Amino acid sequence: ILNTSFPISFKVTAHYNDGTKEEIGFTYYSCDLNPTDIVLVWKDVSDLGWVGAVAAGTATITVSYMGKSDTLEVTVTYLSMEIIADMPTFTVDVASDFTAEIVANSDVGKNVMLYFTLPTWPPGNLVIYYDDVTGGWLPLTPGGTYIFGGTGFPLNDGEMLFKGVFHEVGTYTTTVEVWEVTGNYPGEDKVDLLCNKVISAVVE
Repeated sequence: ILNTSFPISFKVTAHYNDGTKEEIGFTYYSCDLNPTDIVLVWKDVSDLGWVGAVAAGTATITVSYMGKSDTLEVTVTYLSMEIIADMPTFTVDVASDFTAEIVANSDVGKNVMLYFTLPTWPPGNLVIYYDDVTGGWLPLTPGGTYIFGGTGFPLNDGEMLFKGVFHEVGTYTTTVEVWEVTGNYPGEDKVDLLCNKVISAVVE
């Protein structure tokens, strides 16, 4: 080895106590003054692990390997629910589909109700939504207040389907709110506003 051009690389097979084995790469260097002094450098040694968290915060994790150890800091954030509206630009007198998607994230499983009040639009405009319970399409009344989940329901990812046709140019806006609640409508108690979303239908 002493007459070999440096650095050189080679691999060894590591055998572990649990019976597994792994091929590990090394790089072999000579020192400037004494060619019998060498430095072994670990190459391409890594592992993958998962950390589960039950609450937001910061934790310190210590990793040890072959007598060496290091620490790393893991920060866990609370990812609140969100509402994603896929709204087209409506054309006068042309029926169009649109959707509102709920992504539960960290709020999954909470008992919730969904509230929104429709704007008052001119006669003849029509918005309908798909009712999973009846398996059919139902109209929404202009200016009406709607509550989904009269007895509350466990929050999960979901999607609401709508169809709309508007006969006049304009912008029609509503705010959708998702509340964590206790009790049943109309006597429910609103515990926490989990998310709200302003949704606008633009008609050209």
